[in-house]
Amino acid sequence: TIADPGTAQDQNNDGQALRVTHYLKMDGDIDLLGESQLVQDEGSILDVTSAGQLERDQQGTSNLYNYNYWSSPVSPVNTVANNTDYTVDGVLHDGTNSANPVKLQWTSSHNANPYTSPKTLSRRWIYSYEDFPENSYSDWNYLAETGSLSVGLGYTMKGSGFAGSEQNYVFIGKPNNGTITNSISSGYQALVGNPYPSAIDADEFIKDNVNGTGNGSIDGTIYFWEHYVSNNTHVLEDYEGSYSAYNLTGGVSVVIPDGISGDGLSTKTPGRYIPVGQGFFVTASATGGNIEFNNGQRIFMREAVNTSVFMEANNQNEITFNPTGQNESFNTGSAEPEYEVQRVRISFTGPDNMKRPLLLGFTPDNAATGGFDYGYDALNSDEFKNDMFFMINDEKYVIQGVGAFTSSSLIPLGIFLDDEGSVRIGLDDLENFEEDIDVYLYDSVSDTYTLLNTTDFESDLEIGDHTNRFYLTFQAQEEIQEEEETLDIEESEIDVQSIKFLQNSNEILIQGIQSNDINNVKLINLLGQVVRSWNNFEAMRSDNIRLTVNNVSTGQYIISVNTIDGAYTKKTIISH
Repeated sequence: TIADPGTAQDQNNDGQALRVTHYLKMDGDIDLLGESQLVQDEGSILDVTSAGQLERDQQGTSNLYNYNYWSSPVSPVNTVANNTDYTVDGVLHDGTNSANPVKLQWTSSHNANPYTSPKTLSRRWIYSYEDFPENSYSDWNYLAETGSLSVGLGYTMKGSGFAGSEQNYVFIGKPNNGTITNSISSGYQALVGNPYPSAIDADEFIKDNVNGTGNGSIDGTIYFWEHYVSNNTHVLEDYEGSYSAYNLTGGVSVVIPDGISGDGLSTKTPGRYIPVGQGFFVTASATGGNIEFNNGQRIFMREAVNTSVFMEANNQNEITFNPTGQNESFNTGSAEPEYEVQRVRISFTGPDNMKRPLLLGFTPDNAATGGFDYGYDALNSDEFKNDMFFMINDEKYVIQGVGAFTSSSLIPLGIFLDDEGSVRIGLDDLENFEEDIDVYLYDSVSDTYTLLNTTDFESDLEIGDHTNRFYLTFQAQEEIQEEEETLDIEESEIDVQSIKFLQNSNEILIQGIQSNDINNVKLINLLGQVVRSWNNFEAMRSDNIRLTVNNVSTGQYIISVNTIDGAYTKKTIISH
């Protein structure tokens, strides 16, 4: 039993962990001052008869026009059960004076009123998205401050207009604990959120809800909305903001105008740990199911030293519980993996100067592949008029996870332009490589390689979709040529007009060579392995031969045409 602890200053230090391994009964109140958090281990019980309440601060935007996505870490106090439905007005308080939180006031006006005491917020912007069709804006569910929400679901709310960039709020109620579930249907999305008065490990949340075959409840990517600080409108079509994403490959930040720092916009990249009160979107897997939160996902993780920044950029201040008071870490989930994802961060800047960051991750244990992988690949959630994505099966992705790194890897990119003009592709960062690797942008039209480590790729492009042209690769043409020369192939001068690969139809086209002169055709990868071969050409009696290529991985290949006069070879790229 936790008795009345007296004042927060007497009983708590700012940013400390209270860990309960087995049993908690609250006969008094607990004030989690500042970054302090309550963590309960798996199997730990909150006595249902607990009459006390918990207080936990969190900061949201003060911008009148900007949304935060929220979730409550507490339930109403005077209930006969734990983890009960809540209302925003029932749990959220004005924390302008953190030591004396008071009930908020509400208005139906578009704008909040920061000059009242307590603060007056606008109820017009409080919505949920509770298992509705994917990307269906009309299905947002209006709540106001009195609408009921299940624990684990999130809601939207706009800022107070308070001076400064942040408004402090205080959640007051019975702490949520244990396993919490909400259903999600195939093809649907849900706005959910961290339901505990501690941080949670996003990797553990994803693993608990993802199955590699698609039988888990979600596709494995979580999306965070962020309005730019410069946004100054309630008009939807004029909103300034976008979604960042996180999965087991890593996190990627929102789209921003190139050259602008956090002074007016955002540079936040979501990290592994999700703060108290943070809401986020998930998308159902092919089957859907129950979205599960549990104590195994909980961890004590500060957002920042002596300050709390909602949706913290990198969660780098890993200061966590230790009985001796030293800064060591603990969580109640599984052990860390034995490897780190190796990350390549690139960005695209279009003619309108909007900058799209993208993340490519190599998994040393081959947990991901070149195709779509639950938990490792993130579909784009918002597309701008000039944009670039990784392309997987003709779908657009902002995060792509692949297998272990090889220099012969070839990653297709798609550029989509509503405006003609100059585009730029640059290398932003390399993470977790023992030695820096070379990163090239290959343009298959000009057959040129740009080393992004030393210079950005720049080109003028026309309006339209530019697919099957640009690729991220990790060796230049001369290196590929060296690999080709190690293969046991009798080479003649390549006749560019005679041998082609047709990307649109996935066919090898051979022209100008009579079929009865061809002994065989081979498709060879850069390891020297024959992946496809064709024989018996005499019956074709043609000098225009088409050979269909199916079920071949994206990559660089050599087409070898062996004739009675010798072998002709052609280097090509196959992309799907």
